[in-house]
Amino acid sequence: MENTNFAGKDGFIWWVGAIENRVDPLAIGRCQVRIFGWHSSNKLKVPTDSLPWSHPMYPINGSKMFSAPEVGDWIVGFFLDGENAQQPVMMGILPGIKKNESSAGRVTAPAGYHYMSDGTLMADSAMPSGTSSGTSSVATSSSSGSSSSGGY
Repeated sequence: MENTNFAGKDGFIWWVGAIENRVDPLAIGRCQVRIFGWHSSNKLKVPTDSLPWSHPMYPINGSKMFSAPEVGDWIVGFFLDGENAQQPVMMGILPGIKKNESSAGRVTAPAGYHYMSDGTLMADSAMPSGTSSGTSSVATSSSSGSSSSGGY
């Protein structure tokens, strides 16, 4: 039977999500994105390592120059496989908002989320009662010393 559920055929399924892991074992710029409304915000139900790898979309004239988005960046994308929602593609970034001078070099977590001490983004609703929620911001790559070009 022919698959009729793919982008360009039966609709274009858009999504927005937050980067949780940018360390791509294939080093091609993929990220694991928790997609709002598709993946539970409870990391006990859907751990980061079970999220599908989102492929980046690059311009056709710049396919050899890339860098992965930062943890916590919000991403806009679509699913290549439509409602099956297992082949996400990242189209663009809605970066974290940098706060005032006292928090320069830090990215603020989106509302309802906190950064854990290891830099991962965690939904407030996923925090077990009585535990610390981490911090509402995390250092950006420029302040943490990691590379922004090809350093996954």
